[in-house]
Amino acid sequence: MRERDHYEEPGSEKEENRYFNEALQNFTREFAYAGAIRHLVDRGYDTERIIKEMNYPLKREVIEKMVERARNENSQRIIKFN
Repeated sequence: MRERDHYEEPGSEKEENRYFNEALQNFTREFAYAGAIRHLVDRGYDTERIIKEMNYPLKREVIEKMVERARNENSQRIIKFN
C-alpha cells in the first residue's frame, strides 16, 4: 500500500468516526469503572492493589489515571472544607 492510502483527511468521515469511537469508549469506561475506582481510592486502595484484587479489564495506564484523578478530587474537596 502507498503511504497516502493510510492518510486520513482532516474532517473526513473516517477520522470523525475514529474520534467518536474513542470518545464513546472513554465515556463507557468512565461510566462503568470510575465510580468504583473512586470508591476504592477513598478506602485507601492504590493502583497496585486495585489491579491485583479487582481484576478490571482495563490497561494499567487507564487505572493509574483514574486513581490520580480520584486523589486530586479528594484533595480539592479537603481544601474546600478547610
